[in-house]
Order: sequence, then structure tokens, then C-alpha cells
Amino acid sequence: LLIQAKGHEHENRYLARLKISGREIVEIPAGQGISIDEQARLTREALASGIEVIYQATFLEEPWMGMADFLFRVDTPSDLGEFSYEVYDTKLSKKPKPSFILQLCLYSELLASIQGRLPDSCYLILGDDTESAHRLSSVIHYYRHTKRRLESFLTAVVKCTTPEPCAACELCHWRDRCRSQWEAADHLSAVANITRQQLEKLRSEKIDTLAS
Repeated sequence: LLIQAKGHEHENRYLARLKISGREIVEIPAGQGISIDEQARLTREALASGIEVIYQATFLEEPWMGMADFLFRVDTPSDLGEFSYEVYDTKLSKKPKPSFILQLCLYSELLASIQGRLPDSCYLILGDDTESAHRLSSVIHYYRHTKRRLESFLTAVVKCTTPEPCAACELCHWRDRCRSQWEAADHLSAVANITRQQLEKLRSEKIDTLAS
């Protein structure tokens, strides 16, 4: 939760700098009873208007949904007119990570379905305020391959799965549900400082509860 709060601070500082610089910004409202469909509609309106910057742009194209921190207008023609947009996202990390780039690819692809062209590049605003640019042509094929694999997995008939603790648990909206499930199952994660490798070794010996 602390990391999440720091991430929001970083994002808000960047937004404040854009406002001080005099940029024209449309902020897509979130929460307060506003549905995802309405946020997506407002985003499409903002894109059509040609505003310089769109904050919290929301894309909805079943089964995918994405919320990009910022869209910046560029002078590249598209179905919108003599301009188009590129995606910027703020991250606390001081280095780009593959997962960040995949996330930007999704946002860029969803944006492309509205403006009629894939952006040339996508950008990260890192924790040290440096800007990291990435050519989509260099990564889009790997992204699409990964996306197809995920979609195949999600649509396949699979047995019931159970959650496993991981480093992202404190940032996950499902954490309370998972913890309740682990408590009910007497999950081995209750062992202090247990590692994934230790969990696998114990389960290989048919030890799969704290009691056992």
C-alpha cells in the first residue's frame, strides 16, 4: 500500500508539472459512481476534440480494459484528423521493466482501435523523472504473441485454480479474498518466511497444510 501511495504521488507530481507548464489537459473522472463505459465515452470525446493532453484515459474493448495515465497529442495524421496520440505512463521504478512495456502495448493497441493507427512510440515517466521512449514496432509482435497465449489460457477449460502468495499481493484488489481462502485451507504460506521453492518441496512430500 505504501508503494501504491508513492506511485500516486509520482503521478500527481507529473500532472502538476504539466499544469504549471500551461498544457491543455482534459481529466477523465474516475470513481464517484462513474461507470467504466462512461469513462471510455468521455475518453473518445476527448480524443476527437484534439486536446493536447488526456489524463486517465480509459479504453474498453471486450474483453480488454485499460486506463493510461496520460495521452499526448502528436502531429501525426490519423482517423481523428491531422493529429494522433501516444501513451505515457508513470512508474516508480528507475528502470523500464518488460511488464511495463507490455502494459503500454495494450494501451497503445486499444488507442489504435479509436484513432485508426498504432502510435509510433510509447513512453515511461520513471521514478527519477526521466523519460524512457520505446518504439512499438520493436515490441508489438512479442506483445501480440503473449496476448494470444493469455487469451487462449483464459478461454480454455481448466480445472479450478487456487491463488498463491506473491510479491504483488499487497497491491492486489483480491488480497482479502485470497487471505480468507488461505486461512480456510490452512495454507502453508502461514509458515513464517517460507519460500516458493520450500512450498514445492513440502507439497512433493504430500505436506500441503500448516497442520500437516
